[in-house]
Amino acid sequence: MSSISYEPPSSEGRSYFSCIHCGATHTTAESREQCCAHQCEHCGERHTDSGDALDCCTTRCNNCGIRYRDDDDAFDCCRYRCDECGSTYESSRERDRCCGDVTDETDPVRSETGAMHLIKLDRSSGRRPRLISVEQEISHGLDRISELASRGDWYGDGVTVKDDGSLAEDGAEVEYSKMNLYEQHDAEAFSEKIRAIRILRNDGEIRTGARAGTHIHVSAHDLDGRRVTPKALASVYGAFCHCEGAIYRIAAAGWVRHRREESETDYAQVLQKHQGMKVKHVMTLQSPHERYYGVSYARILNAVGACSCGAIRVGDWQDCECDYWRDATWEWRVFNSTTRPETMHAWILLAVGLTDYAIKTDCVNLPIHGYDSTASMESLKEQVDFILNFKFSEAERKVMKSVIAMSPGLAHTV
Repeated sequence: MSSISYEPPSSEGRSYFSCIHCGATHTTAESREQCCAHQCEHCGERHTDSGDALDCCTTRCNNCGIRYRDDDDAFDCCRYRCDECGSTYESSRERDRCCGDVTDETDPVRSETGAMHLIKLDRSSGRRPRLISVEQEISHGLDRISELASRGDWYGDGVTVKDDGSLAEDGAEVEYSKMNLYEQHDAEAFSEKIRAIRILRNDGEIRTGARAGTHIHVSAHDLDGRRVTPKALASVYGAFCHCEGAIYRIAAAGWVRHRREESETDYAQVLQKHQGMKVKHVMTLQSPHERYYGVSYARILNAVGACSCGAIRVGDWQDCECDYWRDATWEWRVFNSTTRPETMHAWILLAVGLTDYAIKTDCVNLPIHGYDSTASMESLKEQVDFILNFKFSEAERKVMKSVIAMSPGLAHTV
């Protein structure tokens, strides 16, 4: 790094060195280079001390000093303390077993107090309603979630709990199928289950992890039966590429970084890019046999390729009579794992908001902003503003902003 020096009138021949980041002056080049040498990897603010940079956008557990990106995680870290001996535990059950027997077998979901966050989509937003499916991966706790689902008769609500080969032996995947979250009944049923799983996580009975993720499926046809067109297919792709940098950061809300970096997995690959997207580019850059992208078109391309009635061949997607369209979705695989209801709500809003916007607005020629850990704050702010311009109600936009504010590198964009 080249030094910048000047000689003020009163310096009597001494050279001064100016920090290129904050402008502070130093008497030696070495001290100037140490001035802002450390950068917070979340907000980009520079610090002289490496510890200050690590602490900048993280919260320490007051008891053990472990850093967390989420304030709730730091609070939960060592809060269960045995009154008899002072030992700390991650769950109330472990704490209760420390110096005595567990006598209260009450289901924590039924004994939990406090308001439930309602994960509901607002009809006043002006979006065209679409069915939503969610796959919630949990790193550890398959047996406990299965027990909870059986006790609560979740299976009657179209919920499936199963193991997941990409996770540890007791990893779980909870599938919530084809929900209309614009309707109160579906929204309440989904929200209650997400809340129940959150309580298990708070009690240390289940765990999320870097290998786990959240998949959100957005139907390729709205509730009035209108299917996506070839032009809209390309427009959604273009909109995603335009704000991919911000999307991957929002998808890591509550985490220090995205799971691609945490676990070095390829389950949510960045999209391959092409300026001026057309449907032929989508068909080339994605495949019905390859679904490990941040947003996967595999199910839609399967429906297109499997058409046997001839409608797709002549470009008439709307009149295709084949059953494959029933399960055609965009699969948003970009998200980390979460049990936090507000984060789940924001991620669903992001997926439906971008889809609706891009179907109604031509986004094929928008500038590309790929996921890059060195993206400038100006570029990220532009991408976040683009996202917040989607059709959200004021309440939905508030949820979005609160989750963006806890996303790595985006705290200063809202």
